[in-house]
Amino acid sequence: QLGACIVGACIHNHSPDRALAVFEEMKSWPNFAGPDVHTYSAIITGLARAWRTHEAAQIAFEFCSQFHRQPSYDRQELPAGALAQLFRALRAQRHPHALSARLAAELRGAGHPV
Repeated sequence: QLGACIVGACIHNHSPDRALAVFEEMKSWPNFAGPDVHTYSAIITGLARAWRTHEAAQIAFEFCSQFHRQPSYDRQELPAGALAQLFRALRAQRHPHALSARLAAELRGAGHPV
């Protein structure tokens, strides 16, 4: 939850670059398991709202690879709102449909509902 709070504060203060830097940095923090689902949700939603959809999509792809590696009893799904925000932003920015389709397929392939 700590990561989500820090990322959320950066996003709230209109600092998506800082949010991304913190997100990447926290992956190397000692005694920290890395970003959790709440942190992924905060960064994906924040970047999508800031119209940085390509970066948000890349982080969603990263989440898929993490989600797939977790034991099924320990998996936490991204909130539907975070994914909806990302897909809406992708459509609004007229990103190639292929990116949205590839992301949806990746999520489904990881066993994540879309």
